[in-house]
Amino acid sequence: MKKLLRLKIMHIQNQKGIMPLIIILLVVAVLIIGGGAAYYFLATQNASIIFTASNNSAITQSVNKSFKSRPKILSKKIATVPMNHETHNFEHLTFSNDRSRVAYEAYEGMSAFMVIDGQESERYDSIPQYAFSHDGKRFAYSAEKEEKVLVFLEGNKGKEYDSIGSFVFSSDNKQQAYPAKINNKWLMVVNEVESEFYDYVELPTFSYDSGQFAYVAQKEGKSFIILNGREYANYPRVFSLKFSPDSRHLAYTAGEEVGKFVGLDEKKYSNYHSINWLSFSPDSKQLAYAAYKDSKEFTVFNETEHEPYGSSVSISIFSPDSKHFAYRVAGNEHFMIRDNDIEKSYDSILLNTIVFSPDSGQLVYAAQKDRKWILVTDGQEGVPYDYVDFPVFSYDGKYLAYFAQRNGNDFIVLNGKEGRNLDYITAPRFSSDGKNLIYGARNGNDLWRIVEEVDKFGIIDPITGETFLENNTNEN
Repeated sequence: MKKLLRLKIMHIQNQKGIMPLIIILLVVAVLIIGGGAAYYFLATQNASIIFTASNNSAITQSVNKSFKSRPKILSKKIATVPMNHETHNFEHLTFSNDRSRVAYEAYEGMSAFMVIDGQESERYDSIPQYAFSHDGKRFAYSAEKEEKVLVFLEGNKGKEYDSIGSFVFSSDNKQQAYPAKINNKWLMVVNEVESEFYDYVELPTFSYDSGQFAYVAQKEGKSFIILNGREYANYPRVFSLKFSPDSRHLAYTAGEEVGKFVGLDEKKYSNYHSINWLSFSPDSKQLAYAAYKDSKEFTVFNETEHEPYGSSVSISIFSPDSKHFAYRVAGNEHFMIRDNDIEKSYDSILLNTIVFSPDSGQLVYAAQKDRKWILVTDGQEGVPYDYVDFPVFSYDGKYLAYFAQRNGNDFIVLNGKEGRNLDYITAPRFSSDGKNLIYGARNGNDLWRIVEEVDKFGIIDPITGETFLENNTNEN
């Protein structure tokens, strides 16, 4: 009897030991099942958080249908600026035209150095100038050390000179030219080949097909145009040179203290008190310039004077088909002249923003109104911002993009949609097929080549790949 009782007690004790184990197993099973369900839910919903460009402090939630639906990020981080690089607030940040390369000048104590695609150069006393070739494959800079200056091209050191003027690349990116000074005499250096000595040389200019090269040289009180190595013409002073787009013609302004007449090849045009802003039409058949006479300024097209104004007139901008033109008149107010018609006046108009659409039908420019900047398209005023610049059309004319700034933040506007806020943004450009918008940017200390699909602009963040909840079109 006692033995039976003892067995029952042991059975009860064993049951008490098993019960907690059973409970633990049940809890684990619930967690596994619940976790799997949660994972499935998140995988199919994927809630994400992103900043909208119109208000960088406003956070909105958006939903991707699945992890697989997240788009491929086309943007690429080119370099990160080390914390110990003094950059003077990136005032000299430069991207190549295709935005795939980046360079900036940095400082260390009293020394300056170049940083190209994240690689540091040697230290110098100063870096007077630097630039990428048009295709971005070559990079040149001048450096000064111990009162001598030399040019570096893709890391290759050039000859030392006492001074160096502005350098230029040819359109085919194969040639480089710059003025240089030795013992108070100047010469022109083209592909490291030196010209003869002159009292001064300036204005190195390649033709558009890169087949011709011209510059201005001074000797014994006269100015010479040196064209393809020979003296082309001489005057008291030559102030500007301009090749036609077809590279067949060379125009210039010459005079004494100021440019008083225009020369085109062997022809000399009428005299004026002063002349500025030479420009050719894309078909090379029209030559325009701004002239001053009898206290009036006016534009001249192929020797035909247009209506004079009491204010300054700018360079003439031709449409791609060469059938239309536009220029700015700047006085107390600024206004545009388009095919001889006067458009609305503004506080200011940015000269470098005047551009025609590819089909020549639309005229765009940035104007200031009530201390804000707007983009004007065929007379229609866009959204006011703190600043706008760099308008550009896609090659098919379907898209118009430009740079805008609000509250210290930079962003791109594409057909009215605002993109992501960034610390610094370059001028935008379109890919040749018009499907992507490309620009350089700085996000904190990271330097980026931003590539955005135009049909997803304002919807997909170009850096994170996350999705904006709202269509970010500014209707204000």
